[in-house]
Amino acid sequence: MTGKALAKRLIWGFILAAVGVAILYVLRNVFPANAYVVFGIAIALFLLGFFLAKSKKVEQVLPPITASDVQAKLDALLDRIREPASKAIYARVESIRNSILQTLPSIDNLADNTNKDVYLVRKVALEYLPSTLDNYLKIPYNVRRGQVLKDGKTAHDLMLEQLTLLDHEMKGIFESITKQETDQLRVHGRYLEQLFEKSDIFVN
Repeated sequence: MTGKALAKRLIWGFILAAVGVAILYVLRNVFPANAYVVFGIAIALFLLGFFLAKSKKVEQVLPPITASDVQAKLDALLDRIREPASKAIYARVESIRNSILQTLPSIDNLADNTNKDVYLVRKVALEYLPSTLDNYLKIPYNVRRGQVLKDGKTAHDLMLEQLTLLDHEMKGIFESITKQETDQLRVHGRYLEQLFEKSDIFVN
């Protein structure tokens, strides 16, 4: 407990105790009480105020998200999938990574949640892409390459198809950001939101 928090608890304890004693004094003719009772009530009220007082929570200041952080995450992801993923999937993830890194210099604040395109780029780089690939790679190799899941496609086919669409959209966002085409950004934003919502095959 910090010094300020302790002081706040002590103050509230003394305030409640003082108020209690004052009320007893005003009502002394109606509810007579001896010194021991007054003292006991004062102690009880002090403890009540002490333990009920809540210190204001200190907001945690999170470190800023930098372009270097995003690049490090994406590079680590590529290293992680280099062996278990097929060459086609690795190449597609690498292309997505390159498109995202091209976009970063045009973004002033990666932690800005009010900017739709910034939010989407960050979400793809730090959440969607890693979690999707990790869940995909948990599927045994023979199952993801040999078992048909949907529309005559295997998990590998679906993953590659999804990554291809994502790669295309990341390239589109990069072009839109550099050209400052806000209307086009909204189109890409809606498309990616739908992709996040509908893609439940490899995402928890």
